[in-house]
Amino acid sequence: LGETLLIEWVPKHDPKVALLLGTRPDTFPDYHEEAFVEAFRPHFDIERVTRLPGNDRALYLLRGAPQ
Repeated sequence: LGETLLIEWVPKHDPKVALLLGTRPDTFPDYHEEAFVEAFRPHFDIERVTRLPGNDRALYLLRGAPQ
């Protein structure tokens, strides 16, 4: 990981995720945006969140949090 990250959050109900996970049992109970944010929060500050039009995806700009 670097000091600055740009990550696209893609929700579980997104058609592409549904395609990838559709043939397996749902073993990802923490696959939601709040858990995504909490996983990064100890190490990165969320500088910006941009919601993408036409779906529920979001771009997260994260910068390394001071240690």
